[in-house]
Amino acid sequence: MFVSRLRAGGSAASPWQRQMGSVESPEQVVSLTLDYLASFSPEYLGRLPPDCRPTRIKYEDDIEFWAHHLAQRYSAENDELVDGDLLHELRDHFLHALIRLAELHRNLPGAPRIKAQ
Repeated sequence: MFVSRLRAGGSAASPWQRQMGSVESPEQVVSLTLDYLASFSPEYLGRLPPDCRPTRIKYEDDIEFWAHHLAQRYSAENDELVDGDLLHELRDHFLHALIRLAELHRNLPGAPRIKAQ
């Protein structure tokens, strides 16, 4: 069950999403994600079940793990009370980070190119 507040401001990109669009390396994606997570107090993140609180973000694979996990959790039905807005926000951040990683890998020098058939 989700406990949700009304969102103000619609679906405009957040400052974090705008910053994510300008990072130039996978390491910067991880660093920005760490900064993003540090912007939340432990009490605020405490509104989520422990398995929905991103921890140990060190590598690109961690971004992928949390994007997948939070997306699954967001769409799952359960009886546990969850702050739906917070879960949605975290999920969106990790999905944007994952998309940015894919964009960066696509444009890395020497990245293999697949010819369309």
